[in-house]
Amino acid sequence: MSDLSGLKNLQKVFSNVYIRENSSLQNLNGFENLTFIGKDLTIEENDSLKNLSGLSPLTSIGGYINVKRNLSINSLNELGKLKSIGGFDLYDNPALNDISRLDTITLGNIKSLKGGPYNTWVHSTNDTLLMKGYLQSAEQNKVIQSNFSRTKFRSFDVNTIHTMKFREEGSIGKSAAIGLLAGLATGVFIARATTSSCKGLCFKEEIALFSGALGAIAGGISGIIVGSAKVKIPINGDQNTYTHHRAKILQFKIGDQLFSDSLNVMPIPKDKPVI
Repeated sequence: MSDLSGLKNLQKVFSNVYIRENSSLQNLNGFENLTFIGKDLTIEENDSLKNLSGLSPLTSIGGYINVKRNLSINSLNELGKLKSIGGFDLYDNPALNDISRLDTITLGNIKSLKGGPYNTWVHSTNDTLLMKGYLQSAEQNKVIQSNFSRTKFRSFDVNTIHTMKFREEGSIGKSAAIGLLAGLATGVFIARATTSSCKGLCFKEEIALFSGALGAIAGGISGIIVGSAKVKIPINGDQNTYTHHRAKILQFKIGDQLFSDSLNVMPIPKDKPVI
């Protein structure tokens, strides 16, 4: 498909919109009256598509903007009227070098962060831990980080950052609990299955409890190991590397909506200096 002009009367879509695998599609002209998408907008593998100008009337997307594997898209700034989205996922768009519009769009709800909030670790170019806490902002050439209580805020130039690491808050406890319960159930099931044909003095209940306890311990340990894993993004003090990963980094940014609804903490205080 190379022409979307047949969609020019479309004003609202209450489900998903998919624009995929159209190698000849160069623009999205045809959506000039579309203002609302109820669920996800997915733009994927359109090799000739250079911008999203046809989507400039959009003001709200209920789900995610998914922009993936488009060889020529270089900017999202055409989404000038977009005020709110559920979240975004940008991946493998080699020409994309400007996502500044995402900094001013309101994320619609907590789920837009795919969980969260996320704990953030910033390491220097000699791999020394500079600060841990919450990512407040990922700007063009610096990141702003707070401590966990949001009483201290620091700004780090990209050329001083070696690595950024992220982990969902509470993930260790969640994974440990899931592993413990799964291990307990598995242990009890195996014990009952292996002793089901036993006759006489078999201590079935005791064996089941012992096996369940061992399973719970093993499951809990496995859960802790899985839950403690961090997403690691290398920067290596390089502006180009940071720009390449910036869309992914922005997904871990803490939001005022998340704090207000989930943690009952006020947004960034105006009187706290960023240093």
